[in-house]
Amino acid sequence: MLGFKSCTSTVPRIRTPSCQVCLEPFDGKLHTPKILQCAHTVCLSCMNALEEQGRRRVPNLEQTMVSVSCPICRTITQTSRCCIRTNYQLIDVVEAYGMDASHSVAFVNCRQCEMVYHEKDINICTKCTPIDATTTASDLLSREVSLHQFAICSTCILNDHISNGHGFIRMLPLRIEMQREENARRIVAEQEKLAQVQLRFREQLEQTMAKWLEFGGNHDANMNLFRAAQTSFQQKVLFDKFSEEISKKSAHIEKLLGHIQGWSREMEPRGNATAMEEAEPNVGGANQHPEIRQFRAATPLNNQDNMVYYFEQ
Repeated sequence: MLGFKSCTSTVPRIRTPSCQVCLEPFDGKLHTPKILQCAHTVCLSCMNALEEQGRRRVPNLEQTMVSVSCPICRTITQTSRCCIRTNYQLIDVVEAYGMDASHSVAFVNCRQCEMVYHEKDINICTKCTPIDATTTASDLLSREVSLHQFAICSTCILNDHISNGHGFIRMLPLRIEMQREENARRIVAEQEKLAQVQLRFREQLEQTMAKWLEFGGNHDANMNLFRAAQTSFQQKVLFDKFSEEISKKSAHIEKLLGHIQGWSREMEPRGNATAMEEAEPNVGGANQHPEIRQFRAATPLNNQDNMVYYFEQ
């Protein structure tokens, strides 16, 4: 697909008016054009730099005065600062050029004299080229024809073609028609892309809705599973606490059993009467367990009721 300027293949030889010092294009802000007394124009930024140089050259210069040496002709402009006027006409020219550039105004080379002309001054000979009054923009776009190769300026068309009986057509209306046709094709192509994107979006939306409905149908079952899992978790927590308490109680019971077994071994009767007689004098002795000494002092060893009383205590 041809571009907007591809059908004329412009060669930009006309530049935007710019400052001859910093080579920046003029505008209405930092590079505002200022006219010196010698009629040369510099931008505001360069004007400030030249003013600083002038103050170093003339130290006693008043604050309201400027002394500027023109960077082109070296003429000294020494006047009040308010007398340095802005070149508003040049600003209008720059803005107009910018508007033309934003609307893609083309400058085309004449293929005979090779001079640069605005496209409104360019013509196409209907006898020397395959383009005639019946040629349509769609045909030119289909053949990918560039109009610049047939561009002839008004002077050349008058001197070399009309004088020989050749016909001609204006290039600008044909170029505009080609641009409209190209824009229409681009719009159709974009609409097709948009339709494809919308189709994919609808498919994805339907898949998402189907998944959502499936999730909604299983919501109650999923909630029941969640509640059962929550209940099982709570039961597990309670079981772990119960097991911990049982372990503590079991350890305490084992500790008590150990003490009871120790006391049982200490309280076991001797195998014969001699051992009992030998043990009797030691009742209340220094090596006797104090509780056993107290128990033996109070009751004899063969009294079962007293033994139960001792363990209860």
